[in-house]
Amino acid sequence: MIKRINVLDPETDQAVDTIPIRISYIVLKNAQLKTKKLISEAKEDDFDLYEELLWQAYTEGCRVLREKQKYQRTQVSELMDTVYYEFIATIPEFFPKTKPGQIKGK
Repeated sequence: MIKRINVLDPETDQAVDTIPIRISYIVLKNAQLKTKKLISEAKEDDFDLYEELLWQAYTEGCRVLREKQKYQRTQVSELMDTVYYEFIATIPEFFPKTKPGQIKGK
């Protein structure tokens, strides 16, 4: 699944762009490898983990859609500043509501 999230103008909070994000196994694995932090143990103030997760999800979204990246790695903090709440709210959408081995509805 790929989802587009809004990039907001920091002065007006109006959407000025969208970016594709995709959270997958490789995205989670790469974020953990880069930050040495477990996603399952993330705290509210693990900003470096969230930035890395955003970067990995964004680059994977662009790769899958074959879109050129509009933003560079050096811009991830500024990008996170404008997409933070939507990005954090979107993460659970990428995961099933069931536990591994559990059948839906049971």
